[in-house]
Order: sequence, then C-alpha cells, then structure tokens
Amino acid sequence: MSDSNLPPENPAEPTAVPPTPPSPVIPPTPPEAPPAAPAPAPQPGSPAPQPGSPTPVNGYAPPPPPPAAPDMYAIPGQPGQPGQPGQPGQPGQPPAPQGGYNVLAIISLIAAFFVSLAAVITGHIALHQIKRTGEKGRGLAIAGLILGYLGIVLGIVGTIILIIALVTAGTNAARDRELLNDENNYLSSMTPEPTDGASGSVPTGDLTFGAGQQLTALNTASFADNLSSDPSWVVKTPDTGTGSWSFTSSDNQCTLKFFQGDLGTKVTVVDGDDQATTDNFLVYVDNATADDVDQYAVTDSVDYQYSGSGDIVKTRTLTGTDSDGTHWITAARAFTQLDSGLYFDLTCQPATDLTKVYDQVLTEVGIVVD
Repeated sequence: MSDSNLPPENPAEPTAVPPTPPSPVIPPTPPEAPPAAPAPAPQPGSPAPQPGSPTPVNGYAPPPPPPAAPDMYAIPGQPGQPGQPGQPGQPGQPPAPQGGYNVLAIISLIAAFFVSLAAVITGHIALHQIKRTGEKGRGLAIAGLILGYLGIVLGIVGTIILIIALVTAGTNAARDRELLNDENNYLSSMTPEPTDGASGSVPTGDLTFGAGQQLTALNTASFADNLSSDPSWVVKTPDTGTGSWSFTSSDNQCTLKFFQGDLGTKVTVVDGDDQATTDNFLVYVDNATADDVDQYAVTDSVDYQYSGSGDIVKTRTLTGTDSDGTHWITAARAFTQLDSGLYFDLTCQPATDLTKVYDQVLTEVGIVVD
C-alpha cells in the first residue's frame, strides 16, 4: 500500500484520544460508610501514591469523593479515635485515683499533736502529692495543716505571755529589794564599826547575856543582813515600819521571818537577867511553855556588829516540829536594859535539812548595837 493513500500527517492536530468514559454516578452515602476499596498496587517506576490522594484512572485522576458522613453509631472514647474524652494519656485528663491514703497526710495529722511545724510542712507536701497522684487523704492533710498552724499560733502567744511574766517577776523582785534597802537599810555592807552611844560607850568584844547589862536605854539593837543580795533568798514581805519582814528560799522550801522591837507587856522581863528574859521571849514567840524552853532551849550566837568580826552576840534557840511535818528553829535575844528584843524564825519543809539552812543564815545575819 502506497503512502499516498495515507492521510497526510498534520503535526498541528493532536492524536485522537479515546473518549473519557463518564464518571460513575455516586449514590447517596448510606448511614453506614462502606469500607474503602483497596488501592491498586503501584506500577514499577511510578511514584508511590500519597495517603488520601485519588487513584488515577487511565492516567487521569477522577474527582475526589465527597467526605464520608460521620458515623452516628460510633462510641466516643474508643481506642483509635484520638482527641475523644476518656482516651488514656490525653492532656487535661485528671489522674486515675489511687486506692491507698497518702502517707504524708497521715503523718501531718499525727504530728499536729506533737510538733506543729512538722505538721505544716508535711501537710503542704501531702496536698501537692495528692493533687498529682489522686491518692486519698486530702482531708487528713488539711486537718493536719489547721491544727499545725493553730499550734504555732498558740506557741507564739504562750511564749509572749511567759516573757511578760518573767519580766514582771524580775521587776517586782527588784522593787522589793529597793524598798527593803531604802526603808530599813538591810542591805548594809555588814561592816559597821562600833560607835559610841549617847551614854558614851558601846560594849566591845562578845555581847554575852551579862555584858548586855552595860547597855543603856539610849542604845539600840537591830538586825543587819545581806540576804536580799543572796540569790537563794527572795523578799516575801518587806518591813513597812512594823519591825518585821520575811524571806522565802528560791526553791520555796523554807521561810525566814525577822522581828525587832519592844518586848511589850506580854513578855516577862527579869531585871538584870538577859538570858531569863530571852527564854520568856521564846515562850511568847513560839507559843511554848516554860517547861519546853527550860528543857529544849539551847544557847547559840550570831555575829556582833558585822559579819566576820570575830565577836558574837549570845542568843537562845528553840527547835520544834509542827503537826504537818514542817520543822523550825527560832533564835532570839532580849535586852532588859533596852526593853527590846530580836528574833528570827526559820521554817522548812520536812525534806529540807533545817540545820544546814540555819548555819547558812548565820553567815549572813548579825546584830548591831549603836
């Protein structure tokens, strides 16, 4: 067949292409989305189709199918549906609650009754852990915090009250010492020198019962002590002009009472005999009988003029025990020439060594005659 019978080639006209078959009519989407047809296997050398891209038909890509209708029967939260509530690991979901109680919450509540600060610290840590882990015990932790803070507040208030009480007690003690010193001069240096009285003389050496007859009515006799400067004694009642005052030992086991003044009419004065008058003074002071004094009173002494002078003033002492078990000792001296007397009474609890305390008092007490 010759080439003349062939139609001339016209490069300008395209080669005839078979007509594209019409797109199939897509039926309405049923409520249940049909399963997608498997994609055809790619041809060798052709690029792999991207996920979701339409499958070419005869070299041309058909129009994309309409989006699938939502599954009205799908159950939210099923695995494989990201973003649905209830899927494990999604942000914003509360932690799964644990079965046991938080240990620190229990510790916080217990510590609130012993160490308030520990209860507060463990309570805060417990609340943080419970929020993160979902454990039980939030109420315990809150209770521990409340009790802990309450304990701290009460502790601060109690400390302030204690400080105020200590300051007040110290101020009162200082005021009592000052009053005692100003009114009675009981805080003297205990070193007065013997002075001449209006009669022209004061006995020197030991002031025995006999030497007391050398005094005149113009002389005076008084106690001098430095117990107020001794921390083992505290002023109980200062002298307000009545000639009596008292101390209490710092351990509250002993009481020491002093008196100096006129003998009065209730004490029998034996002229010229200081010892007999002193015994009558003891009968009156201790509410004793003359027989008790005759049988149990003994002669003793205190320092004369100043402590450590080497001279003494003779005294008479009587010791006894009360019905409640407390024991006491009274040291007294009467001066018939002065119509006056002095005594101190030491009373201690049963467990206290009375003799030891009495000996200590003697080192800080003296009788001064002017």
